[in-house]
Amino acid sequence: MQKISPDIDLWLSKNADVPKDMKTVIMKTVRYRVEENKDVDVENIVYILSPVHKRLIMRPLCLDLLKKVPLLEHMDVQVLKAISEHLNWVFYAVESYIIREGEPLGKMFFIRQGTAWTYATRTDHISGGSTSGSSIIDNLEKDDLYGAELLEWAFSFGSFSNLPISTRTVVSQERVEAFVIRAKDLKKIVSMFWWQFSRKLQLHDIEDSLLRQLKYLAISSLLRHRKAMAKRGTGWDKVYSKLIKSD
Repeated sequence: MQKISPDIDLWLSKNADVPKDMKTVIMKTVRYRVEENKDVDVENIVYILSPVHKRLIMRPLCLDLLKKVPLLEHMDVQVLKAISEHLNWVFYAVESYIIREGEPLGKMFFIRQGTAWTYATRTDHISGGSTSGSSIIDNLEKDDLYGAELLEWAFSFGSFSNLPISTRTVVSQERVEAFVIRAKDLKKIVSMFWWQFSRKLQLHDIEDSLLRQLKYLAISSLLRHRKAMAKRGTGWDKVYSKLIKSD
């Protein structure tokens, strides 16, 4: 504990917005792991916590970020909480490629710490041929979002065969911490809250077969989590009953 305490203090100072009661939980968890002779990654402390404590930390850190995204600013808080619970705290070393231009956009992320460059390939046409190069478009810094196209894909109930293609390359310029959500998790959230996302679309534009499939996926998810959610007093039992009756 004496050896790693300075590193833990540094992590807590860098993440001052972590709820105060969670800081106590973090210290107790670290001490327990040290007493059990287990490894502690002091740069990635969140992942030694229990799933419950991890959610309690991620929610307050992510909700305000999600509310700033135009496509999410009017979304129900339950949807935002579900997204925050599927965000992963990911680290990228200096000069690491986070996303490459021309590849499927399989993730969306917020910069938590550090900076990255985002650029596209430029082709210059000259007599007798052409040359290619890269031009810096923008810096990504703390709280900046990349990959919003993935939200549009999820909102339109897209399939993995038509994932959006990244039009830019993103490469870290220093060590980057990011909150990352992958396409498969966004698709899962849409299936659970399809009635929320359908408000962004005209219902008559959704094929009946897809609508039935979404209702089935939503009900399946609700069946798995019904008891847990009911204990939280979120009113999901009523939603569940309405879905069953309307199926």
